[in-house]
Amino acid sequence: MTHSQEIAHDLIEDYRIKYEDKYDLNAEQHRKILCLCRLVDTLSDEFSASAIDIQVAPNDVCGAIHLYTDELIFEHGRSHQFFDDIKEADFLSFSKSKSGELQLRFGVNDLWVMK
Repeated sequence: MTHSQEIAHDLIEDYRIKYEDKYDLNAEQHRKILCLCRLVDTLSDEFSASAIDIQVAPNDVCGAIHLYTDELIFEHGRSHQFFDDIKEADFLSFSKSKSGELQLRFGVNDLWVMK
């Protein structure tokens, strides 16, 4: 497991125990968010991210990953691993953070299902 996968896995397990009477974890979406965690670690290493934020709480509805960096340049075009792995995401957005950095946000919908 990559660093972000371990963090997401631990958070998800904590929430699963805390909310076991209210929510079930969607297994397919769980697989996808872990794949996206591997991607964010790859991007973080390659582009020297200043921060990564992983949101997987049941009340967030979706599982989201935020990556903050100064630049994001894919030197080899669409052959970069990003373009394969990002297909696992249900959403993707780019924006400018309050500090002026590039914020890349992606993730999956319906990570949790109400019982």
